[in-house]
Amino acid sequence: MFIDNSKISRDHCRITEVGQNYFKIYDTESKLGTHVNGKKLDNTGRLLQAGDEIKIGPVVYVFEPNLKGTSGGDRTEDQFGKVSQ
Repeated sequence: MFIDNSKISRDHCRITEVGQNYFKIYDTESKLGTHVNGKKLDNTGRLLQAGDEIKIGPVVYVFEPNLKGTSGGDRTEDQFGKVSQ
């Protein structure tokens, strides 16, 4: 997903499906870091749950996966939920 903000690295973090309907987020050694529910991530990542707040630079993203009709791999913003600032 692309977020148009100069404070966010081009490859800031990654969300990957690690099992059927299980998602993991990783920080990719970004300058400002990635936070989930107020806790800074490292590059080992953590599992996400619906409603988790993901902070990427100044942008807060609420993880609400849309699991209908999708399977495996990286997904697009509209398949994950909404971005709010």
